Amino acid sequence: MIRLLCALSFCLLSLFSWAQPMQRDSVDISMLSAQDQARLKSMETKLNLSEQQQLLIPSIFVHYHGLIEDQKKIMSAVAEQPSVNEEERLKDLNMRSEFVKKLREERDLNIELALTPEQKDIYLTQIKIAKPQVLHFGVHDRMNCPVCVSPTTAP
Repeated sequence: MIRLLCALSFCLLSLFSWAQPMQRDSVDISMLSAQDQARLKSMETKLNLSEQQQLLIPSIFVHYHGLIEDQKKIMSAVAEQPSVNEEERLKDLNMRSEFVKKLREERDLNIELALTPEQKDIYLTQIKIAKPQVLHFGVHDRMNCPVCVSPTTAP
């Protein structure tokens, strides 16, 4: 919770700070993954974002992208260490993987907090679609499966 408040205050401070020079036109999103860039573009087209939201939301993505990438670099370094006990290595990797999931959840929560209730409804139903609750495997008719076929992919 503290991390969430710190990240949100950091973003707000960078938006409303007159003490430091800052380009107020846009945020460079070129370092983000293709999936995150597509999500941002979808938000821009489907939601009527205010000027402040057009700066705040990409800065949230960029901030959490840096944190997630740092964890991924550490995870790859830990995975390649030959001197560490295998059990300890797996524990550390699992812990860091869970931390990355929590960072993504925090990012999404910060994005939701930056939206109005109307925008949040559109965001949750059209942009950030929840994963199916039922996980299933095996050979089956995917075209007639209610879990595999979503309303957007239905013929």
